[in-house]
Formats: sequence, C-alpha cells, structure tokens
Amino acid sequence: MVTRDILSRRAVSIQLYGYGVLLVCIVGDEVFDIPHTVFGFPATPINWFEAGFEGVLVILLGLVSIVL
Repeated sequence: MVTRDILSRRAVSIQLYGYGVLLVCIVGDEVFDIPHTVFGFPATPINWFEAGFEGVLVILLGLVSIVL
C-alpha cells in the first residue's frame, strides 16, 4: 500500500532531480557555450557570475517549492 509519506518523498525526489538537471544545464551552457557549439553563434567567454547568479536563483526556487 502506498502511503502519503511515500508519495510525498517521491514528489520531493522528483523535484530535486528536476532542479538538479536544470542547474547542470545552466552551468553546462556557460561552460560548453551551447549556442556557439550547436548553432555556430560567435563564441563567448565563460561568465561565472551569471552562472552562479542563475544557479542561486534555481536553488532558492527549489527550496521554496520543496518547503511549501
């Protein structure tokens, strides 16, 4: 029998996985310069501030969604 506790743990783990994938995509875009690699746009240097700022926002959003 599936209890509410098991369902809520599954939901939280799915959310954590999703936010983790989003975080990897954000940092991967900055490091691997996806627009340059895929579409041939001009190369840009790695912007660590932007990656960090967006990463912190994703983490905060994840925390808010999990706590609520």
